[in-house]
Amino acid sequence: MLDFLGKMKDIQSKMEETKNKLESTKVVGINRDASAKVTVNGARRVLDIEINDQFYSEHTKDEVLQAIKDAMQDATNKSEALIKEEMKGAMPQIPGLNFD
Repeated sequence: MLDFLGKMKDIQSKMEETKNKLESTKVVGINRDASAKVTVNGARRVLDIEINDQFYSEHTKDEVLQAIKDAMQDATNKSEALIKEEMKGAMPQIPGLNFD
């Protein structure tokens, strides 16, 4: 029983380390023509949004919003991949529980 509790404390500690690492890691998502960039952390919190000034001045509001959405989707996909990778290292190998 004590061994189990010790392992649980180790897992909890690793999870906290992973959470802190993810919160301090930045991921940049871009849309296909790089006119919009969204920076998020590994916890998927938006840190920054950048729009190319020329793109912003030459396109409609809907086009600008779509560029932001596309960049946000790219950032979210990259962040999710990062989370899965970090979780693999933090969690013990338990049959039936994987992050693939």
